[in-house]
Formats: sequence, structure tokens, C-alpha cells
Amino acid sequence: MYTFYGDGIMGNPIVRIWDEVYTPYKVVAKKYDLKISDLMSIVLLYTPLFSPAAIMVALQDNYEDISRDEIYDIVSDLKESLEKVIELAFSEEKEVTEEKIVSEEV
Repeated sequence: MYTFYGDGIMGNPIVRIWDEVYTPYKVVAKKYDLKISDLMSIVLLYTPLFSPAAIMVALQDNYEDISRDEIYDIVSDLKESLEKVIELAFSEEKEVTEEKIVSEEV
């Protein structure tokens, strides 16, 4: 498995995940001897890149107060930010920071 830089681990960020979502990931990760954090990180990385429409539908179904244009912008920003992460990961610098993702140039 390729890690982006160093050990590729951010630490233990506090992220709220619904029990109904966490439990199936935990069960599958345990069944296949995977780290749940790795499994969830992979899903979070790949979904916006390869299935942005799925995220758009999810946002439309769960946020009635957000316009279609804003949902499109959210998904586009997420996809572009992750593309920058991948570019940085394969560059000579290898360090992925929030400042580098937000900056206009990579």
C-alpha cells in the first residue's frame, strides 16, 4: 500500500461517524483483517474522484437547504482538493499540508 508521506498517518482526528455507518465498516475491516481507518480513508479518497455523482445525490438527499449549484461547487472543490493531494503525494516534496491544498499552485 502506498502512503503519501512519512507514515501517512495523521493521528487520531476527532471525526463523528454515525454508528449505523461505522459498524458495517468495522465488521468488514475485521473480517478481512484491514485497519478500519485505512478502509475508510481509501473510500473517502476514491469516492469523490471516481464517483462524484454519488456524493451529489447524497448531499441532495440530506441537505434540502443547499442549492444544486452549491452542491456542485462542494463536490468540485472536494474533488479538486483531493487531486492536489495526489499531485503532492507524487511530487518530489511529498508533504501534504492544508496550505498546499488550498493554494492555487501545486
